[in-house]
Amino acid sequence: LRVKGKLQKQPTMGGNVDVRFIRPGGSLFTTLDEIAALGQMHLNDGVYNGRRILSKESVTEMRRLQVPDGSNKNYGLCWNRDDVSEAGLADLVFHGGARGGLLRIDRKRETVTVFLVHSSGTQVQQILEDLNQRVQQIFSVGNDR
Repeated sequence: LRVKGKLQKQPTMGGNVDVRFIRPGGSLFTTLDEIAALGQMHLNDGVYNGRRILSKESVTEMRRLQVPDGSNKNYGLCWNRDDVSEAGLADLVFHGGARGGLLRIDRKRETVTVFLVHSSGTQVQQILEDLNQRVQQIFSVGNDR
């Protein structure tokens, strides 16, 4: 927190609890480069830096709807899905973090977008939406133009 022009240390967003070790999803810490590499690997159907990390079939399955009878018709394996083709595969997959981060993999635009923000998702939702719209404008495709 900035107080009178100086940064002041603040407690974690979990209050007195060290949130790094209490949530399975919240225990993942990364850098911008690492999460961008993960996104690039997904964009390249499981290959990163010339090395196969996941099979193409695994990446494809992650883009497919996994809960057809569930309440969330847009959830794949580990990903929220959007821009779904007639074949049922999402061309846009994304997942947010517990503290406002967001990873988006857009196959049509061939982009990986990563936002790392240390705030709750609800606090930065509008900022992330605005940034995503700007990325879509910069990398427009088809009927976006």
